[in-house]
Amino acid sequence: MSVSRSIAINTVGKLIPPVLALATQPLLALGLGVSGRGELAAATAPLMLVTAILTFGVPDAFTHYIARRVGGARQLVRRGFIVLALAGVLGSGIVAALAPVLAQDEEGLAALITIAGAGIIPSLLVSGLRGIAAGHHLWHRIAFERILGAVLRFIGVLVLFLPGLLTPLTATIVFAVTNFLSGVVFLWPRRGAASAAPLPEASGERVSVVSYGFRIWLGTAAGALMARVDQVVMTPLSTLEQLGLYAVAASVSEVALVFNTAIREVLFSAESESPQERRIALASRLSTLITFTIALGIAVVSPWAFPLLFGEGFAAGVPVLWVLLLAVVLGNPGSVAGVALSSRGKPELRSAALAIAVTVNVVLVALLAAPFGALGVAFATLAGNVVAGNLCMVFLRRRFGVPIRSFYAFQVNDLRELRVMLNNLLRRKATP
Repeated sequence: MSVSRSIAINTVGKLIPPVLALATQPLLALGLGVSGRGELAAATAPLMLVTAILTFGVPDAFTHYIARRVGGARQLVRRGFIVLALAGVLGSGIVAALAPVLAQDEEGLAALITIAGAGIIPSLLVSGLRGIAAGHHLWHRIAFERILGAVLRFIGVLVLFLPGLLTPLTATIVFAVTNFLSGVVFLWPRRGAASAAPLPEASGERVSVVSYGFRIWLGTAAGALMARVDQVVMTPLSTLEQLGLYAVAASVSEVALVFNTAIREVLFSAESESPQERRIALASRLSTLITFTIALGIAVVSPWAFPLLFGEGFAAGVPVLWVLLLAVVLGNPGSVAGVALSSRGKPELRSAALAIAVTVNVVLVALLAAPFGALGVAFATLAGNVVAGNLCMVFLRRRFGVPIRSFYAFQVNDLRELRVMLNNLLRRKATP
């Protein structure tokens, strides 16, 4: 399968879940209110954060080594799943222990955090299955898994909303369970023996889940902290109302990330197999162009859409959304550069960039959350994204000679490449 078709398919898998999430958000806002929406965010944020941090780079190591067809991948998979299972037990215990602190000793909220934390173990195991699928370029299955998870979440919320049973407790259970339930698609047998894509047994390259996984995990952990730590600490630093506004704005802003995340996942697998400087630069330009277009459209309609979809109480979240959309666009080129660093065997450079950025982000969150609430936290996210993206591009230029300007120098041919990508997707849909 070509890279452009893989990106197109993965984009669909990334697009539908945020669209369904947007359809879910009004139900949550109307059913829970601003404070209740903040309570749900406070309950599920530790689950999302810890699940992202405690992968220890194992899913990325699966993808990297399987895509490179190196020897020893079978042993890596066995060891990797043991690591993920142990990390899940550790993560659930940590969340349960810290729940009273994160909830500011509110027993009800602490219980919700603990309940959500129980989903860490299966969520980590599913991330490993997803990493294996990515290494085999099974983007159809990955797309279906993501779509199924979003559909199950939407149905769960809708079924609870209609009879008036939607509460922070029931919503937390739905979010925790649907975070991993769709992973069952990775366990379904594939058609035909030829499509089984067995794990490679022999190659000259040495495999180390510990070495590669740890080096890329540092960046994954830092990136997860920058993406999730704000919602984890906003309850003690600010109010549930401000967290509710921020959670809705952050959910909407993630729609603009659809193409960026889709293209990064495909490129990581493709570049691990065969690095190409031109492909990385082109991917950055296309991703930035599409991300900017989506973000601009969201920003224009948000002043009318927010009160209409979520209620007047959420109208104050519009400026927060604008800042988060700007953060998404400005951080886009550097995120692709980070993929290039990881796929070329230097994930520690991406990790260093993200570690510096998350330090900036955390300091600013601590300084701005109390006096400025959700808007202050959004500016902290903007600063972190700008720092991370530019450092990744600088490191890529210094280590591999890829010019920074190639990530921004848009060309007419870029639009032709985009048309090819869309045509590949449409041909795929038309194939019986």
